[in-house]
Amino acid sequence: MNVIAGSAVSWEMAVRLGQSLEITDALWDLVPVVVTAGERVDERSATQAADQSTAARGLDSDSRARVRTLGDAYIAAMDTAFAGQHLDENALASLTAAEVMADPFGTVGALIDMPAYVEQALPAAAALTTLSPREMLYLRAYLRQAIASPRTPLLLRALFVTAVGTAEPLITRLVRLLTYHAAPDAYSSLSDPKLDQEARAACFGPPAKWREALEALGVSGISELVDWAALGRLWEDRNVIIHRGGVVDARHSAMTGADPGTVLLPPPEDVQAAIDQIGAVRYALVAAAWAHLTPGAGGTIAEGATLPIWDSLRARRWRQAEGLARIQVAFATEPEVAATSAVNRWLAIEMGRGAEAIRGEVRRWDVSGLPAKFQMVRHLLLREDAAGILMLRQLIAGGTLTQADLIEWPLFTRLHDEGQLGDLISQ
Repeated sequence: MNVIAGSAVSWEMAVRLGQSLEITDALWDLVPVVVTAGERVDERSATQAADQSTAARGLDSDSRARVRTLGDAYIAAMDTAFAGQHLDENALASLTAAEVMADPFGTVGALIDMPAYVEQALPAAAALTTLSPREMLYLRAYLRQAIASPRTPLLLRALFVTAVGTAEPLITRLVRLLTYHAAPDAYSSLSDPKLDQEARAACFGPPAKWREALEALGVSGISELVDWAALGRLWEDRNVIIHRGGVVDARHSAMTGADPGTVLLPPPEDVQAAIDQIGAVRYALVAAAWAHLTPGAGGTIAEGATLPIWDSLRARRWRQAEGLARIQVAFATEPEVAATSAVNRWLAIEMGRGAEAIRGEVRRWDVSGLPAKFQMVRHLLLREDAAGILMLRQLIAGGTLTQADLIEWPLFTRLHDEGQLGDLISQ
């Protein structure tokens, strides 16, 4: 608390460090809510959607049924008219994604005989001219649900864009703060419009530019704290969703390797994965700025990451846990804290990618200068359970570890789930 209350900068950094995960945790919790809400809307019949609209007020059941019948006839006529078109297979095969994206309506017009299509569908459309304005509104609500695209993918893309977009205003604020403290006499205050313009200009663009801005201001270690390649991919996906309707263009393809014309429709698990990556990035950016502005704050930053890491591991949010543990490793000032941080990072990677993903690093881990419990930890990470549990019993008997450690430390979750710790916990 003395470190945090020592200056207004430390106070702000501590608050922003907490907010880094508060925002993304809220978005992560919204994903299943959005899926449920979207599915509920998608599962409604066209009749239910129309009857629940404001247009249904004042229309009796017979009038609504008549409008729905006309609507069904209109849809059927449109389908029949399209089915009657004989597409030029050679022209269709020669199309490229770039051509379709550049001129979608011209492409359709070149493939089908639009006048003939309209002529065949027109009688059904003409029948709708007898409807009153209220009946037309009811018809619109009915047709929207009858031929609508699913809402859930749209809502998930909105969450994805919101989550990724939370990084930009944060980095801009941090660059503004760092710039001011680097040259306080150059600006009237933190609210100086000139300072705001410079910070915005420095951060305008992809994450690679954010990194350049931080490094230009002397922020060290930022390359190890953030997976910039992964963040860049998320940013490009966000831009395609916002600026290209989610359709991969040539620019995005060149940067990410995705096929042009691919439509980005992230499923719920990918949206939550992106949210977790952004949460860790936000935490890392604040931590790096705090350590730069307040030398000696590294120990506080490392200690403060422990509970969020454990909470992330318990929730099986391994990407966020791995990112937070990487931060903790970087700022740990004591060997035992650094070793525990490395263990938590390996636990996160193992959770997401399997035991083989960490085996090489763990085998090379030198625990000779660390307390005995880390030899036990090394055995368990390498799945040498017999040797690890034998050492665990000795550590508990000697009072080095307690029953609370068995329950609280995510290291023991696997053994607990496999029933290998039953007698130790019962004791």
